Amino acid sequence: MDQLTGLKSTSELLELINSFDEKITLTSVLYDIDSFKGVNDFFGFEQADQILIQLANLLKDYAQKYQGHIFRYAGDEFLHVLPHNTEHEAVEIANGFVKLVQNQKIPYGHRYSSRRILTVSAAIFSAFPISTGKYPQKIDRVYQGIRMAKEPYGFSHNHGFGGFEEHSQVIIVYL
Repeated sequence: MDQLTGLKSTSELLELINSFDEKITLTSVLYDIDSFKGVNDFFGFEQADQILIQLANLLKDYAQKYQGHIFRYAGDEFLHVLPHNTEHEAVEIANGFVKLVQNQKIPYGHRYSSRRILTVSAAIFSAFPISTGKYPQKIDRVYQGIRMAKEPYGFSHNHGFGGFEEHSQVIIVYL
């Protein structure tokens, strides 16, 4: 269990993947907080931790409607594993959560972003066949996909603070 958020950890993710029949298609959503590095840099880790806890609780409540599993994957990334949902349904689920977060109007302004409220982006992907050894590699590829999709011009764009202004969106990553 992740000590900060109370969500399942990545080691529990591997246990879950091992429990599935390798012949199923596993659809998942990777959520990433937009411009999160600026919160750490500007407000400090305590404020950043509070945002992570708040988002984790929001995702836990939201995900109860679906037969899925929620994990804190890394820093500001959360993984929603949806073994009983199609890719199309996952798009609707991800869009719903992205909108829910925006509607919460969680204050988020900092000098590294023009955003004034917390937003998240999401990447949907399906893995078939499931392989415990390859699933983490697929998530890493999805993470790279979401980072590139948030780049305004498809490459690293430096605005004088070592980062870029990210754009909240939902994407599908084909593996």
